Amino acid sequence: MKGVIERIISPSETLVIIGNGFDVAHDIKSKYKHFKEYCNFHKKCNGVDELFELDGDWNNIELGLTNYDVIRLLESERYSYDWELRQLYELFLKWVDSLEINNIQPLTHYELHKDSWYLTFNYTETLERIYNIPNSQIFHIHGSRLNKDKNYIFGSGEERDITHLEPYSEDFADKYEEIEGIMVTMNLDYTKPIWELSQKVKKLLEDKDIQMIKVHGHSMGKVDWPYFEEIINKVGDWTLWSIDYYNEDDVERIKRFKEEKSLHCVEIRCVNDKDTKNYLKIKYLA
Repeated sequence: MKGVIERIISPSETLVIIGNGFDVAHDIKSKYKHFKEYCNFHKKCNGVDELFELDGDWNNIELGLTNYDVIRLLESERYSYDWELRQLYELFLKWVDSLEINNIQPLTHYELHKDSWYLTFNYTETLERIYNIPNSQIFHIHGSRLNKDKNYIFGSGEERDITHLEPYSEDFADKYEEIEGIMVTMNLDYTKPIWELSQKVKKLLEDKDIQMIKVHGHSMGKVDWPYFEEIINKVGDWTLWSIDYYNEDDVERIKRFKEEKSLHCVEIRCVNDKDTKNYLKIKYLA
């Protein structure tokens, strides 16, 4: 760690990873609970809660698109799952386009340089408009509102195994084709192409000398680990990671990430201004 910290790392040697918490910190209404409010306002997608057993918590909606009860979808009489999901995705596109980022000021605790490289999970143009980062320095891994096609990636990060039908062998043997059809549809339409996207991350980094990685507003959840693995494969396990956290749950996820990926140089910084004891303080993870 000593050798990494003592040398001066230039902005062009820095990769900045941006998650939804970054937009939320700028008061952009980009949480999935805001998406639910948008759907409720338009009086649509009322069946999503019931079909995917979300219990009103849409923060878990992507997980619900993986851990769904296929028999519930198969036997649902009140709602048609495929129609509900098509409607959900159409509203999702409109909701993303409706997010307001006007009258937003840069936050001083984010030191973002125009020569750094950016991997953002957000659809919005916060980096481009609020921080004047050139579009050429930014890779929107799930799509960008600045692109004309608006092909936003939405869904789970893990496919269901369509060969694993043993649980339905007795009671639903005559429904195999329908059950398999549901799983294939969900995998194709509502699963993020993680491998394909991770290869794009690999290509993004192939000609760059990255010595430091900053993470702002990302929970470090396992769904995105394949992207981070490509980064680690490129930069090695001694590169410094500087990761923002908001609460102790974030810290635990960061610790698991550090341990499972055998990283040697990880520092964390609190960005919760309500935590007056730790706010903006940097700690090194042993």
